[in-house]
Amino acid sequence: MVINVPVIAKADVLLAGGSVAAVRQALLLAGKGFSVFGIFPRNYCGDDPGSTLDFHAVAPDLELLPRFPRELPRPMEVKRLLEQKLVRAGVDFLYRCFPVRRIEDEQGNFAGMVVAGRSGFGAVLARVMIDGSMRRWSSVTGGAPARAFIPGDYAVERILIGAPPPEDTGLDVTELKPGFVFGEKEYPVFRAECAHWFAKGDWPEICRVESDMRRRTWSPGQVCSPDSCTFTLPPVLVSGFRASEKFPFVTDAAEAEQLLGSCRPGNTLRIPGEAAEHDYAVVRFDNFPRFRKCRKIPFHLSSIPRNGRCDVLVAGGGTAGAPAALGAARSSARVLCLEGSCHLGGMTTQGRIGSYWFGNRRGYSCELDRTVAEMGENTAFPAEGRKWDTEWKQHHFLRAAARGGVEVWFNTVAVGALRRGDLILGVVTASPDGCRLQESIAVIDATGNADVAAAAGAKCEYASPDEPAFQGSGVSRADPGIGYANCDYCFLTDSDLLDTTSAWVRGREKYASEFDIAAVQGARERRRIVGDIQLKPEDFLLGRCYHDTIVDARSNFDTHGFTVHGLFLLKATSEEPLTAKVPYRALLPAGLDGLLVTGLGISAHRDAMPVVRMEADVQNQGFAAGLAAGMTAIRNRTVRSVDIPELQRMLCSVGNLPPEILQEKDGYDPEKAVPEFAALAEFFRDPEGSIPKVRREMRRTRDPEKAALLAFAGDDSGRKILVNALKEARWDKGWAYRGMGQFGAAVSPLDSLLLALARVADGTEKEHVLRLLAELRPEEAFSHFRALCMVLRRSPCAEAVPRLAELLGTPELTGTVEVSFRQIIDSCSPDPCDNLQRNCQLKELYLLKALQACAPDHPLVRTRLKAYADSPVWLYASFARS
Repeated sequence: MVINVPVIAKADVLLAGGSVAAVRQALLLAGKGFSVFGIFPRNYCGDDPGSTLDFHAVAPDLELLPRFPRELPRPMEVKRLLEQKLVRAGVDFLYRCFPVRRIEDEQGNFAGMVVAGRSGFGAVLARVMIDGSMRRWSSVTGGAPARAFIPGDYAVERILIGAPPPEDTGLDVTELKPGFVFGEKEYPVFRAECAHWFAKGDWPEICRVESDMRRRTWSPGQVCSPDSCTFTLPPVLVSGFRASEKFPFVTDAAEAEQLLGSCRPGNTLRIPGEAAEHDYAVVRFDNFPRFRKCRKIPFHLSSIPRNGRCDVLVAGGGTAGAPAALGAARSSARVLCLEGSCHLGGMTTQGRIGSYWFGNRRGYSCELDRTVAEMGENTAFPAEGRKWDTEWKQHHFLRAAARGGVEVWFNTVAVGALRRGDLILGVVTASPDGCRLQESIAVIDATGNADVAAAAGAKCEYASPDEPAFQGSGVSRADPGIGYANCDYCFLTDSDLLDTTSAWVRGREKYASEFDIAAVQGARERRRIVGDIQLKPEDFLLGRCYHDTIVDARSNFDTHGFTVHGLFLLKATSEEPLTAKVPYRALLPAGLDGLLVTGLGISAHRDAMPVVRMEADVQNQGFAAGLAAGMTAIRNRTVRSVDIPELQRMLCSVGNLPPEILQEKDGYDPEKAVPEFAALAEFFRDPEGSIPKVRREMRRTRDPEKAALLAFAGDDSGRKILVNALKEARWDKGWAYRGMGQFGAAVSPLDSLLLALARVADGTEKEHVLRLLAELRPEEAFSHFRALCMVLRRSPCAEAVPRLAELLGTPELTGTVEVSFRQIIDSCSPDPCDNLQRNCQLKELYLLKALQACAPDHPLVRTRLKAYADSPVWLYASFARS
């Protein structure tokens, strides 16, 4: 497949890799007026010492940093300071972004790099590259000549915080002084060293050695794990490499400045690499959505080199992915797990959510809790409790992976798919040393964001097509020995690299005084597939059963924001937990085989996800997906051919499902229905069959609620009743946006009527809408702005323009959007559950969209709505562009 790679950035200098030395050189060039753009493989810059936590070894080299109050700085201090120096120097950058291939002009000279991340492929045009990558991989990826690796023993070091490794490991261990100080406690620091045999020195081998060192050095007393060991492997460039116009790859600002005087690429650009013959297509159907109108450069995806083959490939080693990999290994399948961060466990470990909320704690999840608790003496985290030690849990996953023969590649993401017809046969991987084609019999998309499915061409859904309704997110603090730190202060789109990068920037500013921030962002809502079946709130409320149930989930509607389903706009969600069955078909992307999607990317209505996304249930869901993939792969069959009764019996044997599940068929169990929601849920389950009856009742009673119910189903027969209901209406008590702890109604009774009218409005409501708009004050609750503006978007009127503009001119609703990292830093609140900023931004954005509908050429639309369209927060940007 030839894809058109969008040009996402253009600069004089590309900074590839985040070493302290490279950042220093980039800042020197930025200070002289050269434009710089950075791509960093991790979620921070300052890889050394940020990834290794070896501040003792590199402290003399930290000329870029001031003297800190203590002799040993906190990781947060170094990462934040380097990041903010780049921001204030005008250097833009993307985190978790990897170099893929050079871009050339017509003379064959360097003109930039193709880069890849969870958003897909992009192009960064540049004249010179400062290489701050490990082993100078970026230079070789950019076309510089490489030398052959010399196999042999090379030293590997790992920093341990809190306790030394066991004595019988054969490691050379040294205690380093001083230790890390945080709060009133000093944590001892140790360096463990040994020699490891390296045959290739590539990234997969480094990950294997990394995993081995982690297992050998772990002890129960450790409170913080570095992202990486220190490796003494030689650079990959040929000896005596000299930078040139063709290969302007340097590590020094002076040399870069000299090359900038002569390196001026032409306008005709190409990405070298010939198409290769495979028995499958290499595809990427999804791409950077915010850059669709940019200049494009063709790229042959099949020119990416092949790597190898496994039975089951798991993309994502998080809450669902790690159990999926271990579940697949129980069938003796050869399993490869790709993890974008540097540890396993996702939100349950790296995300610092080391505690259950709801979730049905049974089967594999109980086995997991028990195994983690038995790793040592730790009375604070008993197996039957709700919490766990996140350091222990991530080590358990790594140890269990080794025992099960699971290979793990850290800091590696899936950026494409291998597809033959409707069958998925593997993925394209991206890691610090470039891209590879990895073949597999079965693929499990455990990215939590349907990354592989979207790349493969599966139909997906994201948020709401008409509103920026999204569960709140954030990045939690990460302090030594603290396993639980929750938050909800922003909106976060995992599939947009600019959005995720801005979230890291915001998180480091918000938690500036902490030890560090979490390595995984807490996105509660993400992109979801359209599967063979879609989970819906009305089904949960009616006790729906399936013949292919694989998970028995349990939670309440923990919405973290506002809902869009008509059912919940008429009746508030309940705080009481309920059971929700998850069928195997919800993991199958419609029209595709060879691929299972698990975690937050399954097929479900967005308002149904809160009930099935709890950690215990997601762990069990991932484990079930792994069992299914493993049992089919070892028989060389596809995941759609799985024997459902056999899979269910296996799940019953470990306690994931009750035995009676084997007898269930597709249908509804009245005994499991929620009585107070039953009538409404039945209407939305079968609107066509229910509408005639509701129409008759509405005509008899003239009840506005019946009219609203019909309107939410797209029936306009009650429009006049809704309009009449507005005649005497006055603003009631609305709902201010709330993320954390949001249960119950997110609209008032009047809001509900307005939102219903927004589905069927035709202009006859104009007089009443204008009156309500005139009475709307800036300090009113957000839900009033939402409801009224949705009516105006459906039924615009010019008379509303002056009042909309007046509201947008008030101090409370003016200029709340952030369009740069600098603005994010300057406006950041220290509140880990901040709602104030989102209330203001949402009000302003809804007003601007209403104004756009009523007066498309209004100056505020051209300026302030465009600012939202350029926002790093993709939820805002996509709504502004809609």
